[in-house]
Amino acid sequence: MIIYIMNYLFIKTITEHQNQIIMKMTKIYILSLIFFFSGIIKSQVGISTSSPQGTWHVDGAKDNPATGAPSASQAANDVIITSTGNMGVGIMAPTNKLHVNGTNPLRLEGLQVSADTSGSLTVNSTGVVQLQNSSSISAVRATGNVSITVNNTFTTIGTPTETFDNLNELTGTTFTAATTGLYKVDFSINYPQRANTEDGGDGYLTFVTINLNGTAYSSKMTKVAPPEVSGAPSTITGSNSELIKMTTGNTLTFQGLTFGSNPTTAAPINGSYVVNIVRID
Repeated sequence: MIIYIMNYLFIKTITEHQNQIIMKMTKIYILSLIFFFSGIIKSQVGISTSSPQGTWHVDGAKDNPATGAPSASQAANDVIITSTGNMGVGIMAPTNKLHVNGTNPLRLEGLQVSADTSGSLTVNSTGVVQLQNSSSISAVRATGNVSITVNNTFTTIGTPTETFDNLNELTGTTFTAATTGLYKVDFSINYPQRANTEDGGDGYLTFVTINLNGTAYSSKMTKVAPPEVSGAPSTITGSNSELIKMTTGNTLTFQGLTFGSNPTTAAPINGSYVVNIVRID
């Protein structure tokens, strides 16, 4: 009898121990499943789509395929957040923190007038919105002198002094466009009046020329008359202003020319010049 009772207690103890082990294993298994599925649920959330393409994906028109990525037309009504934190509206692979794809994709209402002069928003060639201000825009102002020693011969301006050159586009006397765009170019030379004993007594003609990629783009003429008999010599400004479409790497150079004059190396015609260039598009 005693042996029987001992066997019974022994078997019961083992059974209870086994049950405890089974219960623990079951709990561990269930917890593992919970963590596993919770990871799946948290990794990608799809709203109105069974095939989310990112961490969070909404199919606005509910027209996406059951599996795989939507087409471009299907994605046009979708919103997605990727694993990198980029949000795309109308596009499945946003490349910026907010990437909107569509016809007239952005509308802002209720904007207030600002007295701040920090800059304005612009859109670059890839559609990225950027801040543009007086320091980041392509803009150059330079001054200097041109010395003409031969009649009817184009003479390149002398070494300029830069007032500003935001993007370092002026090297020597050559401007090289850093970006493609529409540029406003102003070039002027102050030509001196000369005595009646010079240039045949009737003054001379001047030309102010802007060259694009080494070829004359625009040349403007001005007549410099001799000074009044009772007056002191002054200067006559020859100016040339143009809108020029330039692509990255295009160059501008600047020249002056006199016609009907008799300058020499010993007695040149010296004029001061100003070059202003700004990208306006």
